[in-house]
Amino acid sequence: MARASTAQFVAALERGRAERLRVVETRVQKAETKVQAIAASEEALRAQHVQALAADRADAERRSAAEERRRQQALAAAQAREEKAKHCREETEAKLRAVEAEVAELERQEAMQRAELARKVAEADRRTNQAVQETYEHVGAHHSTAETATRQTLGALQDEGRRMRALQDEFGGLREAVTGVSSCARDGQLRRIPKVKPRTFDVHESPFGGLGTYGAKPPAKMPKGFLAEIM
Repeated sequence: MARASTAQFVAALERGRAERLRVVETRVQKAETKVQAIAASEEALRAQHVQALAADRADAERRSAAEERRRQQALAAAQAREEKAKHCREETEAKLRAVEAEVAELERQEAMQRAELARKVAEADRRTNQAVQETYEHVGAHHSTAETATRQTLGALQDEGRRMRALQDEFGGLREAVTGVSSCARDGQLRRIPKVKPRTFDVHESPFGGLGTYGAKPPAKMPKGFLAEIM
């Protein structure tokens, strides 16, 4: 009996051990499967990481190249602007030098013109003073000549007036002829024309209706003094 119980116990232990071994093996297999899955995931992640790094590196290189191109373009544009500004500055300086030279020439010409104008003004003043002096002399001479001629003319007019007054005193009638007394006396002798007496055949009302309309419209009534045999 004891041996049978021991054998059963041993068999039970063996079965328990085998069952535990199966469980352990199952767990080990699951763990290995998980490890393999984790390793595969790790490899995939590593591959993705490598690809991402490569893409980032390529993007960085592309961005760097684009940035370098932009930098080169900006540098070239800045150099072109600098050259253009330098050229514009040189042209401006040349124009300024030309303007300064032109201003200097204008100032020199203005100084010469002022000197010439001052000389001409002085000459004109001298001629003006000389002309004024000569004019004063001519005016004085003409004034004396005109005064002498005026006195002579006034004396002749006075002599003629005295002669006319002597003739008027001698013959008379000059005052009446000049003032119109003779004409008034003559007009006073005129007589008015006597007014003509009205005649029997004078027609005071016209039978015509208007200019150029004779006979077109008969009169409304017989005109006063109308005689058919006379018409």
